[in-house]
Amino acid sequence: GGVSRAGDASSPGDASTGEGDVSAGVADRLAAVKLCSIGPVTSATLREHGLPVAVEAREYTTAGLVAAIVDASGA
Repeated sequence: GGVSRAGDASSPGDASTGEGDVSAGVADRLAAVKLCSIGPVTSATLREHGLPVAVEAREYTTAGLVAAIVDASGA
């Protein structure tokens, strides 16, 4: 539990951003953080590139993503 600190989690804005991040060669760095996804399309794209998704928003909005991160952190 506990509150996540800056740098503990990362979220690409959408599937195309996530794909661009991976193709830009940052996959190794992304593997070291908990990836948070705004929805199933983004999660699928990350997983296609071998990146695990720690948190996926149930509501596909910024507020939904924040709520999912807070829920996952146990705060």
